[in-house]
Amino acid sequence: MVDSFSFVGGGLSGLEPALLFDLSIVHLLTWVGFLLAVVIIAQMLGEKRNPGNLFAWALAVLLVPVIGVPLYFFFGGRKSRRLVRKKRQLLDALRHRTGEDVPEDQLQHIRRTEGNRCELLPDGPSAFRAILEGIEEAEHSIHIMTYILSEDEAGKPIVEALQRKAREGVEVRLLLDAFGCLGNGGTWLRELRAAGAKTARFMPLLPLHSHTSANLRNHRKIALFDHRKAVTGGQNLDRRFMGPVDGPEVFRDFSVVLEGPVVRPLTFLFLNDWLFASGERLENYKPLFDLHPAPVGDKELEVIESGPEIAADSLYERIIELVQDAQEEITIVTPYFVPDEVLFRSLLVKARSGKRVRLVLPRKSNHPVVDLARYPFLRRLHNGGVEILLYTPGMVHGKLILFDDRVALSGSANFDMRSLFVNFEMGILHTDPNDIAAFRQWTATIIAETTPLTDDHLPEGRGRRFLEDVAHVFSPLL
Repeated sequence: MVDSFSFVGGGLSGLEPALLFDLSIVHLLTWVGFLLAVVIIAQMLGEKRNPGNLFAWALAVLLVPVIGVPLYFFFGGRKSRRLVRKKRQLLDALRHRTGEDVPEDQLQHIRRTEGNRCELLPDGPSAFRAILEGIEEAEHSIHIMTYILSEDEAGKPIVEALQRKAREGVEVRLLLDAFGCLGNGGTWLRELRAAGAKTARFMPLLPLHSHTSANLRNHRKIALFDHRKAVTGGQNLDRRFMGPVDGPEVFRDFSVVLEGPVVRPLTFLFLNDWLFASGERLENYKPLFDLHPAPVGDKELEVIESGPEIAADSLYERIIELVQDAQEEITIVTPYFVPDEVLFRSLLVKARSGKRVRLVLPRKSNHPVVDLARYPFLRRLHNGGVEILLYTPGMVHGKLILFDDRVALSGSANFDMRSLFVNFEMGILHTDPNDIAAFRQWTATIIAETTPLTDDHLPEGRGRRFLEDVAHVFSPLL
């Protein structure tokens, strides 16, 4: 009783010294967490972030600083000053080497070229064959970067083919994203290096990098063969995306084969990412600046690079421009739909003004939390007149936007805030009528297996709405 009375009447005097020490540590950590949260919020305000992204991170670091603050340092970065400096170095070297007039403030590496050829690869087997054929035909160099490479019936044949070409003396470079390939690439990649190939991992998670965030992932997919042919799109080197045979478990996706002058900006894009990940010197690659692939067709293509190394959000800004310029119809095919407020409002305004806006999504994607986050958007778009089509047989992973019958945007970016504001991404802008027709035909095959979204597809209930609201609040972090 005396001890209890001493505790109540004398404040903390009745507590054991060890417990007092523990409480002091907790108190100190709370204040440190709060101060770091204030610093983080000030930094985000200075970066002029999207309000949704800022609000989501502010909630996390203020309400649960012991969890939110470490997560921010690990996952919260969006732009990297070091990457911007590296990009500037590459552009300066390019300008000095070629005499091209590249303005200092244009770091987005937007490139428009003429005289190209483009072929649509409509499924996994065709993309798989195109990559293997490109490897077998290569005589000088093979440069591949991908988000996912798996040791399965898709990834193994590709790595084995790379080993053979490396032994023949072909320069082979393989760039993998460290997070996307987490757990993949042990013995078989060592064997690839032993054959003479070079490999690198983009931003390894351990040890943690102090100069940037582990949240910044390289989501680009490019395969370059002799700097004259490229295969690019949204497909990873994984059985879920491609392989020798098709099947119901394979994601519906596509890639494109590109030839002509467009390969030059794609080469620079790969080179910049490779130099950052490998630590090699820029001087070793200056001869590549003199490469000018000859015209092989009559198509104009534009490469749009977007990512944390670029001061502007070039891909996002181009999508906004094209959405607002659309006169009749916008069709969006994407696996994940978590737009920012500006894109969301732009689509809603287009639909309410009488334009046809179609959104093609998988009924269930491979990321349930992202599916939860999309429903607040889908309800409002559905009520606003947007035609929402749900692909029912499986997973759609293709990334394609069609604007009227005049422009198509393909590439690696999903229609979500992670792709548009955080990841390293790329897009290809197509204006050739034949390309547009091929993309429309591919889209038609997907739409043929969709079901229009109705009120019956919109889950109700307080518990469900609460989960959706929570996922929606934190959607900028997904």
